Amino acid sequence: MKRAISPTAKPTLILAQTLIAITLTLFTALSTAQTSKRWLESGELKGEIGQEETTLGVKVHSVEEDENGVKISVSVPAEIADGSNGQLEEVVVYGKKITDTEPRPELQQIKQYEMVNDLENGRSGLVIYLGRKEDFALRLNYTDDTKDPLAVPPSQ
Repeated sequence: MKRAISPTAKPTLILAQTLIAITLTLFTALSTAQTSKRWLESGELKGEIGQEETTLGVKVHSVEEDENGVKISVSVPAEIADGSNGQLEEVVVYGKKITDTEPRPELQQIKQYEMVNDLENGRSGLVIYLGRKEDFALRLNYTDDTKDPLAVPPSQ
């Protein structure tokens, strides 16, 4: 059995649907603004002291192996870690690319990465922990809290 909607109720129904749509749109926009992410990815590096790649300027400073795995200290230019990209949230380490058509495999970090400030003049340090010594690339994931798409600029 179908119920007919009275002509006077139709504008109210349309208004209610419009308000729901606007509310969902704003909620989605706010959720997206709060979880927006940026990332920077380095070129491939060998796990050897002195290696430097040119994409981000990541440089390997030390490689220490023990029975638990490998501790690799790298530095990045200060402008990558100075907060202008947002808050560093995650460091993903990728292995050597096997073929050009397949993505790099993600390497298991055996311990949480560490940030070390002022490793060298104008650079910030990063320590990663891997299960074994191998070639790698870094992906630095940032929470993009530097730009709020809903912010209203101050009036002048």
